[in-house]
This record gives sequence, C-alpha cells and structure tokens, in this order.
Amino acid sequence: MVVNYIVNFLDEHKDECQFSLEEILADYTCEKPSDKWILHKLKEKYKDEIIITRLKNQSPIISLKDTGHEILYKAWYENQEKKMEDERIRVVKSAGEIIVEDIRSQIYLLHSYPSPITFLENAEEDVPVTLQTLLETIILKNKRGDLLRWRVIITAISHAIISGTRPRSFISSILTALSSLLLKKYGSSSLLDILSALGFSASYREARVFEISSVLHPYLYESQQGFTQFVFDNVDHQTCTLTGSNTLHAMAGIQCTTPKIKNLFSSVIPRVQKIPASIEVGKFGRIDVLPFQKVNPGIASVKIENLQDLNPLTNDIEVNTVECSWFYEKWQHGDKMPGSFKFINLFNYINCITIIKQKKG
Repeated sequence: MVVNYIVNFLDEHKDECQFSLEEILADYTCEKPSDKWILHKLKEKYKDEIIITRLKNQSPIISLKDTGHEILYKAWYENQEKKMEDERIRVVKSAGEIIVEDIRSQIYLLHSYPSPITFLENAEEDVPVTLQTLLETIILKNKRGDLLRWRVIITAISHAIISGTRPRSFISSILTALSSLLLKKYGSSSLLDILSALGFSASYREARVFEISSVLHPYLYESQQGFTQFVFDNVDHQTCTLTGSNTLHAMAGIQCTTPKIKNLFSSVIPRVQKIPASIEVGKFGRIDVLPFQKVNPGIASVKIENLQDLNPLTNDIEVNTVECSWFYEKWQHGDKMPGSFKFINLFNYINCITIIKQKKG
C-alpha cells in the first residue's frame, strides 16, 4: 500500500525532515492514488506531527516534527537535577531540543534560488525565532553602538547551524553566495570543499549548480517607462584552474535602467537538478561567427546606369500656391519678409518619431 511505503521511507530517512511527495514516490512502481487521498491518510496517521505544505505548480512538501519535545515538556519539572552543573546542562539540552524542533518545522524551497534583487536581503527570514534569540543572547551581550555587523554574523552562524541540521533540505543563500564569490575569485574546488566541510560555505558542486542556473536564466527586464542601456566590456579573472597565464579573458555586460525601478528582478532563479556536460555549458549564450562569403569579385559587380534614363528631368517648373505667396510678399515687403525656407516651415508641422525600434540583440 502506498501509505505504508511512505511511512517506511520516512522511517528510513529520519535524519531529514522535509521531502516532496514526488521525491518520496519516485521509486514506487505500483498504482498511485490521488495526492489528496494520500495526504489525508498521512494526516490521519501522524496527526499534528506532520506538516503538509502545498506550493503552486509543485509537488506537496511533507515535513515531520521532532517528537522529543513532548517528553521534554512532560518531564521538565519531574527530573530537575540536584547539582547546579547538571541542572545547567539539562537546561541547555532542553533549549537545543526546542531549537531543533523549530528548525525541522521550517519549509524551505529546494527547486529555486531567491531573486537576484533579494538574494541576501531575506536571509534572516530563514532563521527560526528561537535560534535567532539564542545567538542574540550569546553574541550581543555587552555590545554597544551599531549592532548591524554583529547581526550579520548572527545570521551567517544561523545558516551554518541550519545547514548542519538539515544538510539535504536547506539551501543557504549566504553560504551559496560566499562559495560563488570564492569560486570566481580563486577557482579552487578544494578550497570550497574544505570550507564546506567546516560549515563555512556551500560545496563546490552547489556553487557550480548556482552558477549554471544563473546562466540559464538571465532575466532581462524590458520597460517602456524608462531608459535601458546595455554596457559590455572585457572581464579578466585570475583563475588557478586554468593553464597558461592563469587568466580568463571574457566579455560580460550589465543592464542599466533609469530611473530605478523597485522590484526589478522579482522572479526566482530555477535551480537545475543536474549539472550539464561541459560541451553543453559552452553553448550557453553562444553566437557563432559566420564567415562572409564573397559572391562577386570586386568592381566587376558594380553597375553604372544613366540617371537621366531612369528618372528623366524636365525643364518645366511648377510653382505651387505657397511659393507664389512668398514671391509676392517678398516683392511687397522686401527685407521684412523671412526667407523661403522659414516661410514654408510656417505651414509645416514637424513630429519627432522613433526611426529605429527593434528588440535588443
């Protein structure tokens, strides 16, 4: 039965707490009932210990709470230690159980990265209140003045703790951004893997996935209410993984939009599930240079025509009403009359229109 299969799957993966229903049933070969029926049966079995989140155009996400907190709350006042040291340890363990429960109860998106405009701005929203309160109590104690620097440290440490608690069901925007920066700066996969093992950054593979996902989805914003300009220049990266002079020469561009538009890049970046082959990556955004094939040799292709035959000229001059009026006024008033060009413009209306209008290439 499909419900028993899901229960066994969750029991075998107790180290993680968040799965999509599609991920759980990926290897299930029997007939599958509807998602609504499956979720109803899971709710009957786990009751309040299961959290089901439905996202638009995505498979439902299933999360299990940690049941250890129930035993903790029940025995809190029954098992107080007599020794002060033992009591302090018991309090710390109790706080840890509460924080772990809150971390496991969070729902994180695993199929996309935050939008470029808010990639790091919303990092604090991923941190449970209990974990943030604990770190603020530890780090902000006796701190004075501007606390912004210390709050950044608190958020970074929080992301490292959540990544250690949920290594496969949490993608940290802070650790991913740091690994991407280090990869561009030094190009060392070993450096990223060492820092990732210590919990200070995302892995080399995650940095590559983020890089490829960003290249595959370069969101270009088109606005009819402002001015957009594309600026391109050469980009040099000192990359240790390359041979020769260890310098990568490339061309890169930026999109400048005036005036500044709020929420310009509000779309998320879809996360690729599999890193494509190098030959496929090399085709991203590539425009092949096509050689010019000269059909006819030089001056032999030049044709000379008699313009008089193509467009015969006549000696008959026709004068329209406006020109006749100017001649008469010029004869009557002399220098007081403006020139013919200015006079004719009095009867014309010049409307500035867009001559070139095409999509950006």
